[in-house]
Amino acid sequence: MLVQNKIESILKRISREDDENALKELFDGYYGKLFETAKFYVSDHSAAQEIVSDVFIKLWNNRLNIEKINNVRSYLFVAIKRQSLNYLRDNRKKLHQSLDESDSIIVVELNSPEKILLSREFVEVLNRAIQELPSKCRLVYSLVKDNGMKYQEVAETLNISVKTVEMHVGKALKRLKIALDSYEE
Repeated sequence: MLVQNKIESILKRISREDDENALKELFDGYYGKLFETAKFYVSDHSAAQEIVSDVFIKLWNNRLNIEKINNVRSYLFVAIKRQSLNYLRDNRKKLHQSLDESDSIIVVELNSPEKILLSREFVEVLNRAIQELPSKCRLVYSLVKDNGMKYQEVAETLNISVKTVEMHVGKALKRLKIALDSYEE
């Protein structure tokens, strides 16, 4: 990852000088993490590469406004998430295309009983870990993750600060990670 001062310099070079080398520096600095994030969503190596490339192409095309971005790291990760979800949405339509219209071969992957059992166990461990969270922490986590509420919405609903919401979600994620790490061992 890049240092904030260097990022600001890179953004100025991209925006003011149309410096493609600066874009390459930004790309090289964030590619690994962005690729992993995209791959997490789409589970496809080449699609993840394409998603990261598309985000940087859009960034380049909108380079005149690039200096308005306060936190480029957050911006890039949100853009990757949105681009990944768009990819999934667009490809879901392709998957539901009628067989008459399709000339491709459909491959069906059957889950083995072992995979099914392991995934059920994983879900049980996860649900148990969620139930073991402190009540307020569990409520905040549920509102954010299950109901898809934004931190600000949760804060307003529960009459707490956004920082408190962030703290509860962070605590929940740490505890769930510990529980899932022990499951994998």
